[in-house]
Amino acid sequence: MKIMMKYLFVLSVLAFSLGQNFPSADNYLTDIHRLIPSFDQTNQYDGPASISSAPITTTINVTKPTREEMMYYNYYAASVDSPFEVKTMDCVYCPMVKDDMSQFVVFDNSTHDTSVLVALSDKRKEIVVAFRGSINIWNCILDVYYINTSPDGADHIKIHKGFYIATMSLYDRVVEKIIALRSTKNKNYKLVLTGHSLGAAMARVTQFLFLHLNQFPGITMEVYTYGEPRSGNKYYVDFLNSQNVKTSRVTNRGDVVCHVAPTSIVGTEIVTEFYYHALTEYWIDGDQEQFADQSTYEDPNLSNSRGPQYMPIDHFSYFDVNYMRMAADLHEWLAIPGVLHPVDVFPPLPKPIQSWLSDLSDKIVARSKDIRFPIVKPLLPYSP
Repeated sequence: MKIMMKYLFVLSVLAFSLGQNFPSADNYLTDIHRLIPSFDQTNQYDGPASISSAPITTTINVTKPTREEMMYYNYYAASVDSPFEVKTMDCVYCPMVKDDMSQFVVFDNSTHDTSVLVALSDKRKEIVVAFRGSINIWNCILDVYYINTSPDGADHIKIHKGFYIATMSLYDRVVEKIIALRSTKNKNYKLVLTGHSLGAAMARVTQFLFLHLNQFPGITMEVYTYGEPRSGNKYYVDFLNSQNVKTSRVTNRGDVVCHVAPTSIVGTEIVTEFYYHALTEYWIDGDQEQFADQSTYEDPNLSNSRGPQYMPIDHFSYFDVNYMRMAADLHEWLAIPGVLHPVDVFPPLPKPIQSWLSDLSDKIVARSKDIRFPIVKPLLPYSP
C-alpha cells in the first residue's frame, strides 16, 4: 500500500506541475535516436546463410491470407497489448474489432506476467486468441532464454524455452475456454491465433501444440503474427509448413526482433540447434509490400536483406498500428512476477501523461519511417 501511495503521489505531482504543458516530443527525438543502435558489425542474426536461406525440400501446405485479413487481426494483437483498456475493450485499437465480438475474456498469469485475449465472434464465425507481447523486464528475460526444449512425444522438435514457458503459462485456460466456446453451436467456427513480438511467438508455439496434440480435430485454423521472433528448429518449422493452415508472418522493414533468436550462436550448434522461421513472410517496406518466395526458409531479398542493420524502432510499426503506444505504458515495467501485477494494483496514468507519451511515440515512429536503407533488389507492389 505504501508503494502504491508513493507511486500515486509522484504521478499527481507530475500531472499538477506540468498539466497539459509537457515538453515537445521533438525535443527528445535526437537523443532517443542516438540510443537506438544500427547494428553494422558482422551479421550474427541470420547466419549462416546456408541455414536461414536453405531451400525447403519438405511438403508445404500452408496458404497465404489477404492483406485485409492481415490488417484486421493486427488490431486484435494491438488490443491485447493495452493491459488496462483491453479489460473493457476501450483501447485505441479496440473499436476496430469490438463490434465483431459476441463475448470475450482476458486471462493473465501473474507468475510469468503473460496475458491472452480470447474472443468469440458470431458475426464472423470465429474464435480469436490474441497473445500479448513483451511489455516488462520479465517478458524480455523470456525473450532471450535461447536454450531450447522438446515437448512430450516429440524429442526431435526443439522449441525456444522462454517462448515455451510463456505459452504454457496460459495454455490450459486457453484450451478450456475454446472447448467451452465450441461446446454448442460454434463447432464449425474457425480458430484464429495472433500476436505481436512475444505474443507472436506464443501464437506460433500454440499453433504447433494444437496440431501436434490434435487438440481440436478438424478445426480450421489461421495464424497471423507481427514482429515474430524465431521459435524452433528445422523439424518444428517443417511440421508447421506441412499443415493446411492459412498463415502469414508479417515483418516490417528491418525489425530486429524478427531476427532473434539468432539462427545460430556464432555459426554453430554448440548452445542450441539452429533456429528457423515458419512460412510465409510478408514484408512491409514503406509503401511496398510482398510475400516471400516459399522456396527457402527465409527469403534473403526481404527483411533479411536489411541485415545486419536491423532497427529496434521498426518493431513498433505494423500497417497502421503504432505498438510503441502500448510499450509506453509505464505500469507494466514495474511488474515483479508472482509479486506485483501492476494492472491489478495501480490506476491508469493521468490523461495528460498518457497524451504526452502517445504524442512522443507517434512522432518517433513517424520519424523512423524517413530512415531508408539500400535494398537488394527492387520490390514489387503488393497484389493479392
